Amino acid sequence: MATIIFGGSFDPLHIAHLTLAEWALYTLKANKVLFVPKGQAHLKDGCQATPSQRLLMLQLATAGLNWAEAASYEVDKVLSGDSTPSYTYDTVNYFISHNIVESKPYLLLGDDWVGNFNRWHKAEQLAGLVQLVLANREQTAHFAYPHITLQNDLFKVSSSQIRGYIKQKKPYRFLVPPEVYHYIESHNLYKE
Repeated sequence: MATIIFGGSFDPLHIAHLTLAEWALYTLKANKVLFVPKGQAHLKDGCQATPSQRLLMLQLATAGLNWAEAASYEVDKVLSGDSTPSYTYDTVNYFISHNIVESKPYLLLGDDWVGNFNRWHKAEQLAGLVQLVLANREQTAHFAYPHITLQNDLFKVSSSQIRGYIKQKKPYRFLVPPEVYHYIESHNLYKE
């Protein structure tokens, strides 16, 4: 079994996330994509939706996909009162040691993280634990770690763009899965 770990803010999850995940699944001939919404970030600003809301949106959107699963590990840490940053190295180690993923799972990253990867907690060790997969997001920086480059199409959709549309009362319905759209609307997310 080959698993792709796909971490991120998912604030909110949108169609480009799902399209990229399915593209990676097909290209790498993997069995599952494990979406991991971040708990406490180390290198990125905080999220607007709560960890529980972001996890629930992921669960709603992936419920009908037999190849996708939302992992609650980092969110559960936050909900238990643990305010330490969620490091990808620790999360991957947990998944491997608890047989949630096989050893050497794929770790899907946007190539926009290339310039910062060496600042990640235990970056060298993390690169040895996983098979790094870089998704195309139009970045050209050199990446020194062994990796697979995913030849994916580009989709010009971002979570920050969607949040901006919502705040400005612009249409966004078809940029997110229907379940996510209904959740955002019913909970008045991203409007302030």
